[in-house]
Amino acid sequence: MTVAAHAQGSGDLRIVGGSGELGSSLSHAQGVLMVTHDLGEALMLADRIVLMGSDPSGYIADSIDVDLPHPRDGEHPRFREMQRRIDTFLETEARSAEHTTR
Repeated sequence: MTVAAHAQGSGDLRIVGGSGELGSSLSHAQGVLMVTHDLGEALMLADRIVLMGSDPSGYIADSIDVDLPHPRDGEHPRFREMQRRIDTFLETEARSAEHTTR
């Protein structure tokens, strides 16, 4: 397994596990775990998106199978539907976190 971490706001992808460049790691990897805060990036690249809850325990709150063919079209109705679903989840989690910190 190769692990790629995308630091929030950095724009850089850092390889945490595996060996060599990301491209060569991907060609030999059985799976890649990519951590990102970029919703568009996740929808364009992932086959599955796991959403973490806002609770500090870091629980898995939802999982979405991205069943769109590659290359992906950000204007595709199914892509937009998944984007809205994730946006709604994030807004709900943000409101929940805000209420628990008050």
